[in-house]
Amino acid sequence: MKRVVNKSENIATPVIIAALLVLVIAALLVSTGIVDIRNLKLGAITGSSGFTVNSITSPAIISNDQDLANANFLISVTVNGGGQSIVGTIGESDFQRWLPNLDVKYPLEISMGGISETLKYPIRNDGTQITRYTFTKVYRKDFWNGAQCLGSHASCIVVKDIAGYSGTGNDMVILVDEVPVGVYGSFGNPEYQWKGQMTVSINSIPITQTIGSAESAGSLDFKNSAGEQIVHASWAGNLLTGQAWPNQNNFIPTYSYTTPKWKVADKKYLTPYLSNREDVVAQLAVVQSKIDTCYKNIDTNDPYCAKPRDDLLSAINVYNANEDILESQDSVITDVSSTGGGEIVKSITGGLNDGTVIESTDRRIASPVLQLIVKADKLGVLIPVGKPEIVSIDVPSFSSGDNKGVAIVTVKNTGSGTGTFSATFPATSTFSPISNVESAKLTLAPGATGTIAVYIGHGATAISKTETATMKVYDYNKPSNYATKTFTITMTVPKACTPGTTRTDSKIVYTCNQDGYGETITLDCTGKALDYNSGKYSCTTTANTTGKGTNSGGVPSGELIEATRLNWYETNSAKVLAGLIILLGLLLIWRKQNE
Repeated sequence: MKRVVNKSENIATPVIIAALLVLVIAALLVSTGIVDIRNLKLGAITGSSGFTVNSITSPAIISNDQDLANANFLISVTVNGGGQSIVGTIGESDFQRWLPNLDVKYPLEISMGGISETLKYPIRNDGTQITRYTFTKVYRKDFWNGAQCLGSHASCIVVKDIAGYSGTGNDMVILVDEVPVGVYGSFGNPEYQWKGQMTVSINSIPITQTIGSAESAGSLDFKNSAGEQIVHASWAGNLLTGQAWPNQNNFIPTYSYTTPKWKVADKKYLTPYLSNREDVVAQLAVVQSKIDTCYKNIDTNDPYCAKPRDDLLSAINVYNANEDILESQDSVITDVSSTGGGEIVKSITGGLNDGTVIESTDRRIASPVLQLIVKADKLGVLIPVGKPEIVSIDVPSFSSGDNKGVAIVTVKNTGSGTGTFSATFPATSTFSPISNVESAKLTLAPGATGTIAVYIGHGATAISKTETATMKVYDYNKPSNYATKTFTITMTVPKACTPGTTRTDSKIVYTCNQDGYGETITLDCTGKALDYNSGKYSCTTTANTTGKGTNSGGVPSGELIEATRLNWYETNSAKVLAGLIILLGLLLIWRKQNE
């Protein structure tokens, strides 16, 4: 009876087989050297948030054999600004990015928030009056002597029988007066202040300090309850962001004698007020020019006299309306695009000659560069340091025709802490460490042993040379911990050929001697045919090839391609066979599941 296989199984099984096949192929690629996993690298990982860590340095090596109470870290970070507050953490991965092998027990947490900014604008009383025009109707006999108004007035206008009165003594007069009701001035440059809080936390113990333009002057010390300084913070650049505060010259302070207090008005309300005052003054001039013609005559309703009077009264009404608007303004010195934070709170202090406008708001934090000096022992940080011992140095002889030689240095860590070791040697007259081929760093636990490869360079002269040099192995994190040992470098002249390889010339086979300095005839097929089969040469009456041509591997040129194929299969046949067997097994399993 066939097992019923659902659709998902039909799909899943081939997918699994395909995935396993990919793994088999990948294993073959790695085993044959086509893919070198040593060249695959992971991206850097950072543990910070709220900050971009620019650098972490230490003036002294922080190690297991040092007094950590006297060691400090210098940390430079740029705040990821743009908000009302930030919270940032500098963790172990951040430290290790700049100081490899560093152990950090506690992360460093920093937060800032509630930054408030205050500006104090001094008010300058320039003594410029704010006025209103009034007009009052009175009996002519009380304010008119027949030639001019009695008293000091801007103007007086005779009006016939306004209130139903008649006769010379009962005619009315309109008195026009300009009455001061306040003053307006200007603002001086503001005094700038800001204030907020910064909290530093290590091992879940927070320390909070007030920061600000007055309190910290660009730097601040954070101390624990015992008075010990844990962190010193300073910053460069603006701590707060947002557009610049507006130009105070776009606003004016106004003062009312009635209230009495200062207010703030946008300067745009001053323009119509001043313009309408000019209209009133112009109409007054017209009235004054016609005083003799009109206002000494009893019949002032004549159109020639009535129009200037009515125009004057209309201009006065408009002027007074704009004065009302100007005096009623009580705004803040800002605009919507320039606050860069929360709502602006305004207060005004002082009197007529010593007023001050004070404005404050919450501002967004910008992206200043913070410089932090942090006590190493409070973070529980440590760069382990070991002490090296050179167990042995193995330097195989090499030819001056080679690119480089190599010294294999066996190192033991005799110290109490984990060490990271490097090795080098001072140059001799012929040999020197290759500067562009850095010896791999070797990390060893206490008591462990490992090897370091130090590559040796030499001059271009083809000579045979033997010299003695001194190898130095040191802890990468504390170079003063080191060990030395002398060793011998031997270099021979370039070899003529590669030992054991063969070549053909006509019908003669030459084999390179084991020392690489000469060749020996291993087969002479003169008068016969030179044959190559299964990796061996022989003389026959009929040859597979012409026997002509040479190659470095000893394979006749006519057989080069085939021999290369044979060589690959001979080397990798077992791996290929294993892969095919695995693949066949997977296919049989899949078939069995679908029966």
